[in-house]
Amino acid sequence: MKKRQLRCIVAGFDPFAGADFNPSGELAAMFPDVISVKAKQQVPVEKLLLPTCCKESWKALKRTLKKYKDDDLIVLVAGLAEGRKAVSLERVALNLRDYRIKDNNGHQHEAQKIEANAQNALFTTVPVDKIKKALTKRGVPCEVSNHAGTFVCNDIYFRTLSYQSENKRVKAALFVHVPLPKDFAETISKSEIKPKLATLKKHAKKQTKAEQLAILQEAVQLALLECIKTV
Repeated sequence: MKKRQLRCIVAGFDPFAGADFNPSGELAAMFPDVISVKAKQQVPVEKLLLPTCCKESWKALKRTLKKYKDDDLIVLVAGLAEGRKAVSLERVALNLRDYRIKDNNGHQHEAQKIEANAQNALFTTVPVDKIKKALTKRGVPCEVSNHAGTFVCNDIYFRTLSYQSENKRVKAALFVHVPLPKDFAETISKSEIKPKLATLKKHAKKQTKAEQLAILQEAVQLALLECIKTV
């Protein structure tokens, strides 16, 4: 039997709430087309920009999941969490929509289930604590979060984990909340341990916005690499 192709799907969101920038969508687009895990393992990467809308984001991601129906898949979705200072690996998604603001299509749900007959919460099968240790060992500011919010980020994470439960070819699904690049850069600058990041060595002094984004992207890519190693 022919071995199934392993493929990564990396997604981020477009700007929302009147903003003109969302680092999650920008960094997703920066991923290489192929990730080298080992000398002989090359994993193709499909990159997506998702609309910040409860309906359209899942339509776009689900369409891509179905497109690669013959492949084994690893799904990593990134989203912005302003105020956080580190890369946050989300352990759990709630079956809850409770939007503080409207999404980009005007939806503002209040205390509603995402899937009526599903569990109240779904946990990722990805060993987030192990990945956190691996990134922390490299000096990358990283944390495990037990609350992905109740907005579109949590919404798509729950739907992805629900889809995975019924489709075993999805080998891993992880949501990563990212801070603003400038906040991530500030965390690094205050850290006693400097991260082992190629982009940081290249931009060792005060970084431009583009350079700060590149550093954040590399941190998320390292999380994906660790995720690949677990499947």
